[in-house]
Amino acid sequence: MLKHPKLAIFIIEDDPYFGTLLSDKLRNMYDLKMYIYENGEDCIKNLYLNPDIILLDHLLPGMDGIKTLQEIKKKAPDMSVVFVSAQTSAEIAARSIQYGAMDYITKDRGSLQKVIDLIADKVLKYKDDKTSDYNL
Repeated sequence: MLKHPKLAIFIIEDDPYFGTLLSDKLRNMYDLKMYIYENGEDCIKNLYLNPDIILLDHLLPGMDGIKTLQEIKKKAPDMSVVFVSAQTSAEIAARSIQYGAMDYITKDRGSLQKVIDLIADKVLKYKDDKTSDYNL
């Protein structure tokens, strides 16, 4: 039986509590490889790990989320990036979409579930794609 590679997710979050909460919740629900980075620079340095999706905060030490997104898109134009941020500014959300983010989720009571739903869709698509690859 062929073993499928795990879906890999980067979480770029300077709040260790939220980053760990998100990682633990997703890891307990799905068989995922999780990488947590506290700043954009570490994310950029590790893009060679080729994550399937990046969950990106806006307010980070050093490079902010928009600058990090721009650097990600320079190196990996097709990378799926979702902002998960406490910033409620419509301007920041619009800029993140303009620069290539696939979604902008504002951290609030429902944000954890929104991220879980988004990842669930990605996991299902990933499993369908991998099943199709092996059924040729």
